Amino acid sequence: MQHYVLGHSNRELRRLMLQADNLRPITTRLLREIGLARGMRVVDLGCGAGDVAMLAAEMVGPTGAVVGIGRSAVAIATARERARAAGRANIEFVEGNASEMTGAGNCDLVVGRYVLVQKSDPVALIRAAATHLRPSGAVAFHEVFLLGTWWFCRFPMKTMRYVV
Repeated sequence: MQHYVLGHSNRELRRLMLQADNLRPITTRLLREIGLARGMRVVDLGCGAGDVAMLAAEMVGPTGAVVGIGRSAVAIATARERARAAGRANIEFVEGNASEMTGAGNCDLVVGRYVLVQKSDPVALIRAAATHLRPSGAVAFHEVFLLGTWWFCRFPMKTMRYVV
């Protein structure tokens, strides 16, 4: 299993939360433009301390549902506590490798922020993402582009094409 190079110490989780505060407007815009709305079901892959999942939970409201998947027990525990403290009953956090977890095919949106760039095999994560989606669902990854390989996925998910 590939590990997050910066770890999940309290200091690193705090840094990620501060980063999330700065990225919130951009992430909100991405989620709105992809069509996230009340009542939808969302999966956040590589959820870390839960910032994107919590934003999505706020946007889908009490009739929607969000599942955050992350591989760090410490980060997942932090995310669960933060959701509890915020009174977010429409969110669940699951510990596991998002690239290896298959879904039930009933979600409207799969999202991830700064996770593909951490993967040695980003295609495996995109394939896993597709298993969570209903036929008309969408995948949205918010990534940084650091000189290197660019991955691009077109819909529908059943006929993925990659540009390298």
